[in-house]
Amino acid sequence: MRGRLLRPDGSRLGYDAILHPDKLYKADESTFGTVTVESFKQIDESNYELKLSADKITPFVWLEMTPDVIGSFSDNAFTMTEPSRTLIVHIEYNPQMRTLTLQDIEVCSLRNCGLKRPAL
Repeated sequence: MRGRLLRPDGSRLGYDAILHPDKLYKADESTFGTVTVESFKQIDESNYELKLSADKITPFVWLEMTPDVIGSFSDNAFTMTEPSRTLIVHIEYNPQMRTLTLQDIEVCSLRNCGLKRPAL
């Protein structure tokens, strides 16, 4: 189920909210979609455009950034319910003043990030 708040003029206010059924937590993770990066390009000194695509619905997608750079994403922690999505990566602090590359961004979901992280 998807919820969306709209202003009186019909424009969107905030992000969509997706209610996931309890059965999702019992589902086989291999049935979830895979999210990949279509493109990653610099817009200006502090902003990048990140285009994502998914082969099917992918619940609980989030993004991580390299630890030596501080920034934010225009949306983080979402469900890919459409084939593609474009986000903005805003950089607040980049001490080395380097141009970010795709290797500085990690796209995570239930399907991939939990599997490759070492146990604490």
